[in-house]
Amino acid sequence: MIRKEGELGDCDFCKQKNAKCILPSKLTEHFRPLLEVFRPAERETPVSLDFPLYYYWGIFPQEMLISGAATTLLDRIRPHTEPSPGEITFLDGYDGSLAEDSWCQKDEYRVYPIWKRFKKTVTDNNRHFVRNPSFFKYLDDICDNASVTFSKGKLIYRGRVVASNLKSEGYVGELLFPPPPSLASAGRANVEGVPVFYGAEDEETVVSELRPWLKASITVGEFKTLKDLRILNFTHLLAFRCPFTNGDPRETILRIQLMHQIDMAFSTPLSISDSLIGYVPTQFIASYAKHKHFDGIMYKSAMSSSGRNIALFNFKDTVEVTQISHLKVNNIKYRTEDFIPKNLNFGK
Repeated sequence: MIRKEGELGDCDFCKQKNAKCILPSKLTEHFRPLLEVFRPAERETPVSLDFPLYYYWGIFPQEMLISGAATTLLDRIRPHTEPSPGEITFLDGYDGSLAEDSWCQKDEYRVYPIWKRFKKTVTDNNRHFVRNPSFFKYLDDICDNASVTFSKGKLIYRGRVVASNLKSEGYVGELLFPPPPSLASAGRANVEGVPVFYGAEDEETVVSELRPWLKASITVGEFKTLKDLRILNFTHLLAFRCPFTNGDPRETILRIQLMHQIDMAFSTPLSISDSLIGYVPTQFIASYAKHKHFDGIMYKSAMSSSGRNIALFNFKDTVEVTQISHLKVNNIKYRTEDFIPKNLNFGK
């Protein structure tokens, strides 16, 4: 629309010169379905209205969020009457004094209750036969839209920390594969006795995921895919990225949120004190992906900010070792920041 109806000029918001530009008010009707997802925040944690539009659909460049230009532009696009100072009067009838960042999603566009019900069902009630039509409707849509292909020859990395009782300081190729069924313990994408190949896109992520200690010896294998693989990518938020052409944004936002919940569930490792039952929801989803004829899944790394992990189901005929590296950990550094804990218990 902007390319068709816009006129050459200098953009007031991104500062691009000699670009096709259009009056923000001409975009109002296109943005209305997006903005209907949100309401003024009351007790919830508020967000700047431009952030979820960036996070869910990538509408604004990140630079415009940082500079505040996205907020200014969105204010020009939003459907509201001329406000009095400090007030915004919306067409949905809300009239009140609001800070520009006092926004949250409406309850009907939150997927967490559906996700929470699914988790409770598979962990506490019925592990194998789950009745949750809304959940599977969204999950099937994710399977249809978040499928990516790993072309033959793609490199995947997998590693092992060298055991202290091992006479050698490293492993050979076959020992870098998952253990046989008789030794396969339960993990986030597999039940006990069903081995899965856990790897990552790069060596740095593999090392981080192993959580080694100083001076630990690590063997990392470079694996090559032997054929094209169909992967369910839970990090692929771009699957529902365009809210103007990819269906009703009030529906797609639920699928994006569910992808995020599933991605976090796969990424978050269990602590030593946690029960393995915490893996049941992700084990169920991994089995469902396998049932849908995926060769594996991809999810974010909890130990590397930019890393992504890969779990392959039928790895024996799909990957082979091409190179092995033996590494020694000589430095570990964690960066922290302050935060205010919720529901902090100070004791009596």
